[in-house]
Amino acid sequence: MDPARSSPLSGGLDMRLATRVAACLAFAGAVVLVAFAPLTPPTRLIGDAGWAVLAGIALLWAAGGIVTWRREDPRDSEILAVMCMGAASIGLVGLLCGPYAGALELATIIGIMAAIVLPPRRAAWPIGIALVALGVPLTHDVSGAAIAVFAGRASLLTGLSAAAMAWTSRVVQLRAELADQRAQADRLARVDVLTGLGNRRALDEAVQVEREVTRRTRRPLSALVLDLDDFKLINDTAGHHEGDRLLQEVASILRAELRRPDACFRWGGDEFVALLPDTGIVHAERAAVRVVDALREHCRRPDGEPMAITVGCAELRSDESGEELLSRADAALFDAKGSRNRVALADPLA
Repeated sequence: MDPARSSPLSGGLDMRLATRVAACLAFAGAVVLVAFAPLTPPTRLIGDAGWAVLAGIALLWAAGGIVTWRREDPRDSEILAVMCMGAASIGLVGLLCGPYAGALELATIIGIMAAIVLPPRRAAWPIGIALVALGVPLTHDVSGAAIAVFAGRASLLTGLSAAAMAWTSRVVQLRAELADQRAQADRLARVDVLTGLGNRRALDEAVQVEREVTRRTRRPLSALVLDLDDFKLINDTAGHHEGDRLLQEVASILRAELRRPDACFRWGGDEFVALLPDTGIVHAERAAVRVVDALREHCRRPDGEPMAITVGCAELRSDESGEELLSRADAALFDAKGSRNRVALADPLA
């Protein structure tokens, strides 16, 4: 779901769905008022003027339903206002039509829907107004039977509203957990399991982003492509366990020696890539030398010899893509292979 189309009321409710529910309630209220008016005329409190009041309420509900339904950018406050207005209108209809007003049952429906659509604190307002509307018949008749009917309606509204709130809260919680799981899965899909660095997919995305940032800001962007020397021989003689250990150590050194804004990736096998934003070729070469020196000092092969690495450096040209930047850095690396612990710079005009 698009977060922009979600409501903060219920922690992720679809706003379009919520406004459609409110609109349908408004339409239903208007229809019920018109349908039941002849059976219970709204003349008890103010005589024939009650017909005008009832017609005004019906028209107001119908207009509110139309406006709410057609809203392209609905607001959560509108949902709350429509439901509160509806519950209050039902109470007024009860005063006008007497204790047997057919629209009174709408108060229960509005209260339950408010419990589903709104969070508990806000739902309490339309639910409370609905309870008052259900108690309107007591202004006409305070007999034991009338009190029993009100108690039954109030208990039904309260119980169903509480159940709806519990259900909605659980749904919101499950949706939040699902969103967290999706976000975690999305992050894991971009992480190399062995080294914890970004994987090839993450690199492809990052290089496009950095290319666009560089195009807009006109700041430099450099890339390092690093390849361990004689790594296949280490795997063949000492086993893949030792090879994996070396890859993990290289990843740790890359994170330690490069800046926080620099992004490191395992490109595949024993090849790594580092993207250095706001860095020209001169400073990129210095960063590569730091990495080479740190590996030579802290990383040991199974035979005890210092680990050697070859690095290709390239700075992004104004007319090339991110893939072309990596290709030039990789070509510089390839040309330098055979010389241990060498840092090679790509020809900017290549």
